[in-house]
Amino acid sequence: MNKSKLIIWGLLIGMISCDDRFTYFDKTYQGFWADTQWTYKFENDGTFKFITEGHYSFSEHSGNYIIKDSLIFLNPDTDWPMLDGVLKTRLKVMNADCIRDFDNNYYCTTIDSMNEFTNRQYLFNENVSKVIDNLEVVKEEKSRISTYHKGDSLAFRIGYNGIIVVNKKEYDCFSLDQLTLGNPKSYLTFLVTKNPLEVYKLDNAGHKLTKVFNE
Repeated sequence: MNKSKLIIWGLLIGMISCDDRFTYFDKTYQGFWADTQWTYKFENDGTFKFITEGHYSFSEHSGNYIIKDSLIFLNPDTDWPMLDGVLKTRLKVMNADCIRDFDNNYYCTTIDSMNEFTNRQYLFNENVSKVIDNLEVVKEEKSRISTYHKGDSLAFRIGYNGIIVVNKKEYDCFSLDQLTLGNPKSYLTFLVTKNPLEVYKLDNAGHKLTKVFNE
């Protein structure tokens, strides 16, 4: 285990040692993305197994976990799945049947529950993308970018970038991306709340949020 992982795990253990609001459980959750089935299997002794089956890989890894409030923190025995970006070391308990990572992938005890959460998020993303694309600030930014690429056929999209937490509050993160210059380049970032639906423009320089839409 590298030094940084030891420090992080030590801080988490210290955090829960002063607070009894944590538990372990015997649960298995499965998700499906990147043409691969992902399984998180948790044991009552504080250990877990992470299993991948499909297009991405066929592998099994293990480690320890703790739960504080509605968050599950994982400490794997190897960094390999972390380096690949497939093992999510922080998960959120949604209900008795489902957990979620912060890329908004769902892992559930039943396929129906997983599909329900996934479809609900897909519809939310579709709606928010349309709202953001019609914002005046986005239209102005597209026009500004186009002035530097006269004669070029520019393509834009509203990209989805998962969930981030600001001051203990969750936001879905979207961006205005320009696609025709090789790798996608993001120009504007928006943080969105679900209930109520509110859209904030993020000023990265000052970590300032400015509300640009509310339902």
